[in-house]
Amino acid sequence: MHQHAHELIPELRQWNDGKGIDLEGFIDCVGRYDHAIGYAAIFWPDFVVYEDCVFVNPPDPANFHDWVARFKGDLTETEKMINHLHVADMFLNSEYPPTREILRHLGTIVRDMWECRVRRDFPDRRINVQFSQGDTGSLVDDYILTVYQQRP
Repeated sequence: MHQHAHELIPELRQWNDGKGIDLEGFIDCVGRYDHAIGYAAIFWPDFVVYEDCVFVNPPDPANFHDWVARFKGDLTETEKMINHLHVADMFLNSEYPPTREILRHLGTIVRDMWECRVRRDFPDRRINVQFSQGDTGSLVDDYILTVYQQRP
């Protein structure tokens, strides 16, 4: 999957007087430990259980109960709503605007990592991690991740 890094990060080709650099070398040069810790919180979150629901982040209790009421007690729909993440909103202040290819790439990776984490942390629960790719023409609305439990 990362073999297409040069297509997703055109700057890689400019390094070393135009000879380019591989992804690992690039990160060796520009990466930061504090950013890595921040990215880890997104890519490998500490899922929490709240009122028998699994969340990417601890929910605000009032917000949680509001969504439960809106969905008439349907906890699965509540999880889907509170856990949803628009991939295009991950880095709102980025100086590099995302392309569809970048959003697909990140969404796929995050989905896979979240799946690994919930399978490891909650082996007794049937949890789905979904990455939906729409075609509305909106980068924000077309690439969405969410996590929810399958309930009987």
